[in-house]
Amino acid sequence: MKSQVKTLIILFFLISILLPLTHAETTPGEAVKQQIGFNPEDTPTNPQDIRDKYLPQEWSEILSKNKFIGPVHNTFVANPLIFRIVFGDPYSLSLVFLIIIILWVFIGVKSGQLFEASGILKGAPSIIAGFVFSILLAQTTIIRNISKITLDLVFKAENWALQLIIALLFFVVLFIISYIMSISEKALKERRKAKKEQKLDEKTEEIEALEKGLKN
Repeated sequence: MKSQVKTLIILFFLISILLPLTHAETTPGEAVKQQIGFNPEDTPTNPQDIRDKYLPQEWSEILSKNKFIGPVHNTFVANPLIFRIVFGDPYSLSLVFLIIIILWVFIGVKSGQLFEASGILKGAPSIIAGFVFSILLAQTTIIRNISKITLDLVFKAENWALQLIIALLFFVVLFIISYIMSISEKALKERRKAKKEQKLDEKTEEIEALEKGLKN
């Protein structure tokens, strides 16, 4: 549970860093121009256009020129099919895709843990089954829709402070879901343990009855 909390906190701070930067793009000035190198007058003012089109394009252009990350990034961009199959969405440097990955991993990990706790699968097969479930769920566009709805709520906020609060609520919901699933996982394990103990007791009673019969 502690590791899950740490992971959610790290993800929240990552979003909290990106949101103010995104908000800043809506009112570009000379400082922004000096840092990124684009004409502020060409910046779209619609928050949705900025989020979905302009910023991913700008970030992609910057990354593609990096001699270390660029080749990997360009390969991902040129081969979107694998990302469509796995995540239900093509690779892009966007907040939508980031949230999709967060949800995809979250669902895969928790589903795998539930599969193992239920006794249906154990070890690596349960982990694989969990991520297969994530892939199937992604193909229904449910994960993408949740991501877009969450970001729509965030970007409709009047200022970046309120955006951070909404983003925090998103991770709080994830934490609550994680906590509920952990309780369910524990309950399934205890149920399996109780069944095993019951079967063991029944076998012990049968053996004792058999021994008494032989003595008589």
